[in-house]
Amino acid sequence: MRLQTVTLELLSRLFRVEAKFRLHRLAGASVFAKAKDRLAHVMQRFISLLMLAHRDMAATEDLRTLVFMGTYNGKAWIEEAVRSLQAMEFTNWHLLIVDDGSEDLSPTLVRQLANQHPEQITAVCVGSNSRPVSNVNPALDWFLERPEFDAFCILDQDDIALPGMISESLRLMSPRVQVVRFKATRFNADLTQPIFTYAAYSQLLIRRAVIERVGKRIDRGQSMPTDTDYLERIERDAMQNGQLVVLTHHVCQHMRVTGANCSLNNGSKRARRLQQWITNAS
Repeated sequence: MRLQTVTLELLSRLFRVEAKFRLHRLAGASVFAKAKDRLAHVMQRFISLLMLAHRDMAATEDLRTLVFMGTYNGKAWIEEAVRSLQAMEFTNWHLLIVDDGSEDLSPTLVRQLANQHPEQITAVCVGSNSRPVSNVNPALDWFLERPEFDAFCILDQDDIALPGMISESLRLMSPRVQVVRFKATRFNADLTQPIFTYAAYSQLLIRRAVIERVGKRIDRGQSMPTDTDYLERIERDAMQNGQLVVLTHHVCQHMRVTGANCSLNNGSKRARRLQQWITNAS
């Protein structure tokens, strides 16, 4: 136990360094900024791998988890995303679908899914698109109003959940780990060709206490991208509370390239590859 305590304290110090790199890196795509971001990513991988040795610290493997899916004109993908959740061995989840004023048949589809699986799925359809308000905020309110849920995560309408997305991520949680970042792989539109694997900014498994402290996400259209801002607030909260944010050692989601991806315009090599895929697809 003494060795475990010392190891976790070392990991906490490593996380503080890693998070400060992420929080304080220079804006833009300078060589220095890229080097800092790369070093932070390597350190996060190291921290997460070491955390695997501490997975038995607390019984967190069956936390009741709310999965949020925001839909907008996504009829072509929604059913496949829902089926990927239903295929998981982990069953202690509930899916909240909020349709954000779609102009296609998405509202009809999500209502049908909720009617077919009332124990698994709740559907909420709003009359008009909520932009610039972040469509995650109503889901966070819904989550906080229901104490039966212990953890919160997101599955986008055009993404696929892999079998261990929730169960393996929960195994990484402990009293010192209250947030787990999902590793994801970007694919082309029909999921036949992987582009790159990365640590997602918005796909996080978050414990209730963290959400209660951190609050809601900023509105879309602000100078700081919503996902980046929220992750930075979460990492800052972890440092203030002596906790860690870890990255999964496995890929959790297959994510399609879409024109709405927030990282398209940050000037990075990754953004150029995404833009090239969209150009080729069109």
